[in-house]
Amino acid sequence: MKTFNEALLSGETRIRQFLESVPLGVVIRNPDGTVYYLNQIARQLFGIEAMPEDSWSLVTLTDRLYFPGSDRLYPADEIAYSQALSGKSAVIENVEIRFQEKVIPIEVRATPIYDPQGNIIYAMVVIQDISERQAALRERKQAEKMLAEYYQTLQQEVESRTRELELEIVERKIAEAALQAANLELQKLAIVDSLTQVANRRWFDEYLTQEWRRMTREQQPLSLILCDIDFFKHYNDTYGHQAGDECLYQVAKAIAAAAKRPGDLVARYGGEEFAVILPNTPPQGGVRVAEEIQAIVRQMKLLHPDSQVSQYITLSLGIAGTIPTLDLNANILVTAADRALYRAKKEGRDRLMGEKVE
Repeated sequence: MKTFNEALLSGETRIRQFLESVPLGVVIRNPDGTVYYLNQIARQLFGIEAMPEDSWSLVTLTDRLYFPGSDRLYPADEIAYSQALSGKSAVIENVEIRFQEKVIPIEVRATPIYDPQGNIIYAMVVIQDISERQAALRERKQAEKMLAEYYQTLQQEVESRTRELELEIVERKIAEAALQAANLELQKLAIVDSLTQVANRRWFDEYLTQEWRRMTREQQPLSLILCDIDFFKHYNDTYGHQAGDECLYQVAKAIAAAAKRPGDLVARYGGEEFAVILPNTPPQGGVRVAEEIQAIVRQMKLLHPDSQVSQYITLSLGIAGTIPTLDLNANILVTAADRALYRAKKEGRDRLMGEKVE
């Protein structure tokens, strides 16, 4: 019975062509940890020109993953494929590949692949270069189309091959696992801001329109909070953009801790601005959430010596709320919250202001 690798190298060229064309690094590991297969992107990431005959010679190269900004190797037993080979799906969000003078930050996802008897036969590892997320997002959109087309073709083939050898079923499951992992990543990237891990602006716009329509039908209040980090440009100038990115991440966590109901949505509105959509919440409820956001941020005590209002990071917040109607749209709520935010900054920052929706 032919192995998966033999199928790739002989008759099943479609799977090989598919894996070679996916704009993500794909590595398949044997149960003993040896490298079974690397696609073109994975070889480029690890600086490998071609697959050698001895897969053991690839282990050192593909295991040399470092903690970001340090010379410490990532522990072998915590590497994503090691966890997958022990039966657990794994995600490592930030490690580095280093070869020659190149340093490439990556995100790694690994999934165990089972045979029909429940034995782990492979670890499927998907590697993403996260140094250029915007370019990666465009590539993933193209990959989504390619994967969807491949999935449709694969499903047709499966229907016509139900009586074929057991190994072909295993091959189909491997391809489906790669598709599922890539689709989950694409779905996440479509709605999540990669830096702060809250919703992105695109999903904010869609969700606000959706909730405006729902609150119109139910005649329930909808409130919106716009938040701005005070003197954030000074913070970046003092500590650098890497520290600024970490500050944005921490502030996003604080806002999410305050807006904790299932229907609430925290989004990065742009730059150092965040937005909070609060369905079924009157303006006074929005004020209470805004006060809690301020309290949590103050408790964090993120140093900001160049701020003109405090030695710590502070927020200015604008709140607006209304009961939506058919003759208005969600933009009027955004405009009102933006006016309130403007007044909060104009009147000294580190404060919250409310605004009527007119």
